[in-house]
Amino acid sequence: MPLSSLSHLLPLPRNYFKDTHTQTDLYSLQNYRCDNMQLTRLAAELQEKNGFASLAHLKQLNLCIISSGNNSFKLPAIIGTGVRYGFSLDITDISNTHPLQLTPKNNKQLQCKIFDIILITLNYDDFNYWYPDTKVAYNLHPNLEEIVHQLAQLRALLSEISNASIIFQNIPRKPVTTFGHNDALTSMSLQYQHQQFNQSISNMVKNTNSYLFDISSIAENEGLNRWHDERMWNIAKQPFSPQFIPLYAENFFHVVNAIKGKSRKCIVLDLDNTLWGGIVGEDGIEGISLSIGNPEGDAFLSFQQYLLHLKDRGIILAVCSKNNETDALDVFRNHPNMLLKLNDIACFKANWENKPNNISAIASTLNIGLDSIVFIDDSPLERDNVRRYLPSVAVPEMPIEPSEYVRTLSQAGYFGLSSFTTEDIVRNQSYQNKIKAEQVLSENIDLKQGLEAIEMKIKFLPFNAIGRNRIEQLINKSNQFNLTTRRYNSAQIKTFEDGENYYTLQVHLQDKFGDYGMISVLIGKIEGTQLTIDTWLMSCRAIGRNVEDAVFQHLVNFCMNKQITCIIGNYLKSERNSQVEYHYKQLGFKQLELEKNHSWHYSVNTMHREKLPFQILDD
Repeated sequence: MPLSSLSHLLPLPRNYFKDTHTQTDLYSLQNYRCDNMQLTRLAAELQEKNGFASLAHLKQLNLCIISSGNNSFKLPAIIGTGVRYGFSLDITDISNTHPLQLTPKNNKQLQCKIFDIILITLNYDDFNYWYPDTKVAYNLHPNLEEIVHQLAQLRALLSEISNASIIFQNIPRKPVTTFGHNDALTSMSLQYQHQQFNQSISNMVKNTNSYLFDISSIAENEGLNRWHDERMWNIAKQPFSPQFIPLYAENFFHVVNAIKGKSRKCIVLDLDNTLWGGIVGEDGIEGISLSIGNPEGDAFLSFQQYLLHLKDRGIILAVCSKNNETDALDVFRNHPNMLLKLNDIACFKANWENKPNNISAIASTLNIGLDSIVFIDDSPLERDNVRRYLPSVAVPEMPIEPSEYVRTLSQAGYFGLSSFTTEDIVRNQSYQNKIKAEQVLSENIDLKQGLEAIEMKIKFLPFNAIGRNRIEQLINKSNQFNLTTRRYNSAQIKTFEDGENYYTLQVHLQDKFGDYGMISVLIGKIEGTQLTIDTWLMSCRAIGRNVEDAVFQHLVNFCMNKQITCIIGNYLKSERNSQVEYHYKQLGFKQLELEKNHSWHYSVNTMHREKLPFQILDD
């Protein structure tokens, strides 16, 4: 399989389907690629529930696909890939229907189910308008402009009947020119019109509850001549070559993972022969390969530059290396060509401990889940060790040639975003600040004195348009301190924001080491004199700082001002939120006996106020 496809994944072991698989085995599936037959087998076994010891960890995902083409050839692969990504799919296939001819309010298939995701796919051959009138020059053919307008109307209609996240798939261009090498320069050419159309689709989904599936870029990476199979389109209305079905399904779930907050957010890096050539403990700082103009040195520098780009968009960088710490630190501090610096690394582990233990320690220090981590190492032995002992960590199969590192990591699709916020830009630094603050806390025997020493400032705001993207991000990514783990998209969040019967709160935190941005979200539904907490979550960066007490005091103050006498708090157990099982009890709530420990009651007039170590900032 070519490097540009799925070469970061190992082939699925041949005997995989002969054994009964545990939940651990299913977690590790993300590190393996499957061909179309294997994905179809996974889909069949999911349906029959054969061969799996437990499917309890799979999340139900109701998917609707609207397409004018034939979807049947790719549905098993999508279901099988869903298993690899932890989803049990129920697919409603509305195929052989032009999306622009669909009337959602009159379509029974759209009305009979509650969907999580709606995928809308158009095909190149859906249009009779690609050939513009060559007598007139314009940016986009008027008929194509109208199609974009109709797609926006379809999105609005779907949003009226469903809270689903809507994904629009753009269109790979055909490897055909009308003006030869001047196609990209000529507004009347097919290539120019196609590029403008895809850009219009991108513009349409911005700042909405819609998302882009950029299949056009994937097709160009693979090669348009290989992607398009005119014979299969004419025979079966399959819009791309069957050889790319696994790649299509894989990339679809990159988008789904971003929407559902399941993208990875931390890269743990080996050092020798991963960030530089050679072994610093043997070759010394002057002997490692990082020189400009040297092919190998340039390759490692390109990889470091790419890692810096990832850090700047919010990916946490950490180091896990079998090395003498002084040797490893020396390179970061003193090598003149080293692009990565120590202040780019949130957590640094260079020792002779085994790497699974060190990676677990890094996850604990950063307070993130192992399923948030991608581990990069040139050693097959170390990669296999981590896969074996930490199956939820993503471990790409790195190529032997370092010049291919960037492309391998880029096309693996680990770090998808549903939105980009200012908090993403400073995330790496905020984790470093968190470690500094925890060092101060550890130096104080009295926790209260320690919290006062880090000089925390807190700000409370209702939901607003400025914070909406970050609110959506927190709601869909926070798992550990999350009382209900309910997930909402931006349209639903705006409903809470505008609703008179909802109490909404976004919480921002600073300390002497830096600004952490928005770190907590709360949504409450008001019914008469009662407020029920629908959602309460907090970023792992703020755990252990009494932020929850400050939030609760603010909530109680609101209730007292609104003559609300009772607060109901619900806890819905998930795989990762056990640490907050007794959160409400610790705040003084009383258990509602008939609710099996999941529902708690608080009388507002019983609030006991204590001074908390925060300076409250004005709105």
